[in-house]
Amino acid sequence: MDHFKDCYLYSIKILTKKDYSIFKLKKKLKSKDFSEEKISTTIDYLVEKKFLRENEYIRMRAESLIKKSYSSTYIKQKLLHEELYIEEHEIDEIKVALGLDQQEIIKELIHKKTMSTNNCNRDKALRFLQSKGYSYEEVESCINDVFQSE
Repeated sequence: MDHFKDCYLYSIKILTKKDYSIFKLKKKLKSKDFSEEKISTTIDYLVEKKFLRENEYIRMRAESLIKKSYSSTYIKQKLLHEELYIEEHEIDEIKVALGLDQQEIIKELIHKKTMSTNNCNRDKALRFLQSKGYSYEEVESCINDVFQSE
């Protein structure tokens, strides 16, 4: 352990403040000029000791994005930037576990947008939902329901 102790100790220090994926931790360690060998040995050791649990990190990251009302497509893309992979059905399972329904999430976002701006129309609501990663096909019926009831 001595040959990678400095890298390991730095990793533990930053992991106590915030969770990292393996990809992000490697990037952080590279920025501190640790050698590839030290980084690799450290990462392997952290995974072995369960200080880095990629699957748990993926679940927590997806859950936080779901709570921010992002679409499954957006969540998959966001995680892909960290070289993390999640299937659509896994995202759906997390939503169910949280007691969330996609149609209700979309309607809540539309209401949020219409409440925050007095002159919100269908196009503005659609653009807002697209910024959250939803496609027109996903939101069309919800937009129709909300704007017909108003």
